[in-house]
Amino acid sequence: MSYKLYGAIGFGVGGLMAGLAGDYMILAFIFFGMIGSAFLSIPVRDIKFTILSSLLGSIGFFFGFTIPMFVVLGVLDLGLLFVGLIMGFFGGGLLGYAYKNMQVFIPAGMIGFGIWGFLIDILRPFYTVIHPAIVMMLASALAGAILGYAANNAKRVENH
Repeated sequence: MSYKLYGAIGFGVGGLMAGLAGDYMILAFIFFGMIGSAFLSIPVRDIKFTILSSLLGSIGFFFGFTIPMFVVLGVLDLGLLFVGLIMGFFGGGLLGYAYKNMQVFIPAGMIGFGIWGFLIDILRPFYTVIHPAIVMMLASALAGAILGYAANNAKRVENH
């Protein structure tokens, strides 16, 4: 299976879990980053690398979500698009550090999670029809597939 598929599955499962977490969503982003990053690193076939990327992914996505949630939404009220951009910067950056290719992962993270925030914002009026956890899962799976594209193109993948 490809990195894109593993990324989509991992971040989709993490997104579903975060969407179902309710009041504990901020803490759920620790597991969101951990699960998504672990799945993304499966094709590398190195348990130490999977543990490293899981830890860095959980830290990156937790802080990348928590800090902008309070600053961007609480103070500036800019919307989830900007939360996604910042979350993609931190999460993609730390995953890029694990893969030793930050210049590929940071833009991919920002693009993927920028789209994540945009999708969640535009689908918010339909939350009576579509459960918010499903929206979060689909948006996260798309962002995970974009990170999978970055992992597939990272030079570090083959020579860890």
